[in-house]
Amino acid sequence: MLGRYIARRPVAIVLLLWLLGTGSYAQDPDLLVQVGDTTALPGQQDVLVAVNLSNFHDTVAGFNVWIQLDRPDIARFDIETDTVMDTTYWYCLQWDDGSCVDSLHLYGDTLYFVCLEWDEQQLLCLDSALVPPDSAYDFSHPVEYDFYQVDTVEVLAGGISIEGTLIEFWEYVDSRSLSGYGTDLNIAGIADLPDGQTTPGVGPQPGGTLVYLRMDVLDVPDTLVDRTVNLLVMGIPCFSDPDGQCIGRAVETVVHPDSSCYFCMAWAGDLCLNWVRVPWEHAGDCDSVDYYIDTTVVIDTTGVIVDHGSLYVLPRPEFGDINNDGSVMDIADLVYFVAYMFGGGPPPVTTESADCDLDNLITVSDLVCLVNLMFPSG
Repeated sequence: MLGRYIARRPVAIVLLLWLLGTGSYAQDPDLLVQVGDTTALPGQQDVLVAVNLSNFHDTVAGFNVWIQLDRPDIARFDIETDTVMDTTYWYCLQWDDGSCVDSLHLYGDTLYFVCLEWDEQQLLCLDSALVPPDSAYDFSHPVEYDFYQVDTVEVLAGGISIEGTLIEFWEYVDSRSLSGYGTDLNIAGIADLPDGQTTPGVGPQPGGTLVYLRMDVLDVPDTLVDRTVNLLVMGIPCFSDPDGQCIGRAVETVVHPDSSCYFCMAWAGDLCLNWVRVPWEHAGDCDSVDYYIDTTVVIDTTGVIVDHGSLYVLPRPEFGDINNDGSVMDIADLVYFVAYMFGGGPPPVTTESADCDLDNLITVSDLVCLVNLMFPSG
């Protein structure tokens, strides 16, 4: 189950890029994906990191992003084991003595067909093909499945929050740790499933929050020198338009015509017994020439810009610095603690900072202990 969180993240930088026409980059991108930077305390749970998206030209109808952490000794994604039961329904296209030898995976409650070959005299369709519900079709009929299949899988899921994000009301959002250790998160989303309802994608906009990553920080010691966890977007993520094409990717096929020149070293009549390949500049000496076409498929992803993120673990606050302002046990800490105990204020940043009686609990006895330390009698 996805947690429900509300977080505020500044988008001034993204708005500035929008107003300047993304002049800060070498080219005008189609997509800008930015993983945020944040700080946390040792042992802090449910730290939120925003992943922001700017799509400048096209509507985003689906996406797949894979993010990895480079320091599993400092932080992990907040995931848990989940049992996923996936039920699929099937319509048999061809039976053989009671066994289905060809079947169709069913979506929705109606099938739509376009006729490929008509019997004009009897006005019967001799051959047809299944088409999407929003396509032009010749006839349809309600779905009646012949059998269904239930798959049960144990997965590590979670690690994200979508409340208040661009995809809060999308019909499908899923996140899994592919490694099985919580050090990575593969996130996928589809705005509109073929279920009869219509959910729009994300139109061009200058920097909304796509998703919040939920992370748990380990209880790292203050002696740790390198305290930064890098959140790395692996590869070039695919953000698809409503037609299913990855935005910002241009596929180009480059054709390389080439030829080889061969010189025969020994003939037996018209049959060459031994030959060597010679450089093309000696083509005048060729006894035979082999022409061929070499092609290269180039995928240009310069339309997608990715900014990786990071999480920095702050040093543990000292005892008495209850509000974590850098000073040790002053009147501001006492006011902060009283507000927490009796006024519904935020808790101490760590248990250790307010555990005056050293019982690993935050109670009124700690408040009394702090008052006695700050205002000793006699």
